[in-house]
Amino acid sequence: MDSTDYESIIFNYNDANVTVISLYIPIGLVALIANTLVIAVVIKFNYMRNVTNYFLVNLAVADLLVTIWCMPNSALCALTPMWLFDKFSCIVKNYFQCVCVACSVFTITMMAVDRYLAITRPFGFTHWLTKRSTKIVIAVIWIFSVVIFSPLLLVSKMKIEMIPVAQNITMKFCIEQWSQLDGYLSQSVFGLISFIAMFAVPGVIILYAYSMMGKTLCSVRPPVDDNDSIGTEQSFRLRRERKRVAWILLMLVLVFAICWLPYNTMLLIKDIAIIDMDVTLMQYMLLLGHSNSALNPIIYFTMSRNFRNSVIQFMKGSQIVSDNRHNVAQKYDVGSPVRDRPIQKTVSKLQSSQKTTKICTV
Repeated sequence: MDSTDYESIIFNYNDANVTVISLYIPIGLVALIANTLVIAVVIKFNYMRNVTNYFLVNLAVADLLVTIWCMPNSALCALTPMWLFDKFSCIVKNYFQCVCVACSVFTITMMAVDRYLAITRPFGFTHWLTKRSTKIVIAVIWIFSVVIFSPLLLVSKMKIEMIPVAQNITMKFCIEQWSQLDGYLSQSVFGLISFIAMFAVPGVIILYAYSMMGKTLCSVRPPVDDNDSIGTEQSFRLRRERKRVAWILLMLVLVFAICWLPYNTMLLIKDIAIIDMDVTLMQYMLLLGHSNSALNPIIYFTMSRNFRNSVIQFMKGSQIVSDNRHNVAQKYDVGSPVRDRPIQKTVSKLQSSQKTTKICTV
């Protein structure tokens, strides 16, 4: 066996794999830069620190981890079936990707619940999801994601084989050996549980939340506006702001489903039926899933003027002064000081309205 034959064993040189690897480069760069900007602007500007944006930062962190760890590994797997790193990285490879994706879907689910409460229970909502409680929820999301996929740490193994070429050469492969958990957990059961936990249950929650939001937003007078002391213009801006934020989060849900559902459906079929799926097709479906990490921040920038303005200010290296911040707050109805309101008799109602709309800012 000559060197050419040896290279054909190690490397998968074909048009499909070259295309996959080539696409990972721009997707990874966009995801890296865009998600870093999302985190940076929320950290720098105080007016961006609210419940919804905390969830967006958590989503950006998960996307960054996918970009830094999962994308390079997937591109490498498209190049060669061999595992070129150590045993530890083999064990955590699939586990880390599942944790990041689970964290993303649970975060999007909580964002839907956040919007559901803010729109349908605007006054009571402020007592439940505060900045502090949101941080606790985010911590619980990560803990649950880490725990639910812990079986992968037990079944992931690095297999070493000797290939008889000109000389005996050691080749390493990263595989899953579910036989180690016989009597406790099978691959098919784990695959079904994972699919239900990551897609079925969150899907039902999101569907219910958005159906209730749609019903409330389409009503003539949303709950928070049922008071004549709040002006028509204030009521209109409030409803418009709610709808805008709801559309952004709905777009996040739809894009996530389009990107990740095909790959995870194929993975479920593979786990339950224990059949081999087309490797090239799986690689393209995984690439589609990873592209979600680049699309999420693009959705924020495209649909949120507030995020665009913040990014521009951040790129210029300037801090938004208090007067400008006040103008932005007034423009988006984001809790501007009540003392600037001309009508003092509506102070208490406007304060309650501001608490609601401040949380809506994206």
